[in-house]
Amino acid sequence: MTSLQTALIALLMFGYMIYHQFVTRQVAWRDLLLPFIGAAYLSYGYLGHAGSVADIVMVIGGALFGVGTGLASATVVTIWRDGATSLVMQRGGWKYALVLLGLVVARILLRIAADTLKLDVSAAALNDAFIGMAVGNYAGRAALVSLRALALLGWDIGALPARRDVRASQ
Repeated sequence: MTSLQTALIALLMFGYMIYHQFVTRQVAWRDLLLPFIGAAYLSYGYLGHAGSVADIVMVIGGALFGVGTGLASATVVTIWRDGATSLVMQRGGWKYALVLLGLVVARILLRIAADTLKLDVSAAALNDAFIGMAVGNYAGRAALVSLRALALLGWDIGALPARRDVRASQ
């Protein structure tokens, strides 16, 4: 992918993730599976065509950092069981949106660190690392949110729907 394509994908993903923090929605299996499917696809797409070893390390490091921040920041996501429908709902809000903005700051700091340490890391690799951080964050968040939802459902995996009921979130 070109740097422009990577930047556009990152911008679209980031905008989508920010939007999703302010929508109350039902927790479903799809919320857990999609980030991991996306991570697998992006891993194949980016790591299969990576340039240098430093680029690969940057992308993998970004993804691992993202998973860590996702697991940590999932604690600020509000999870509750709706009394009327018995559905488990979630909402991120401003606190989680600030975490995502922190990932943008981390991307800028990576560029500064790479320049300071005179690492042979391309701007495209740094953008890829940012995408890895965003997807990793979303995957870590999804995993912990799903576990918290299952705890509210008495660990009954069958009680967590495969996908959201659109009527429930209106």
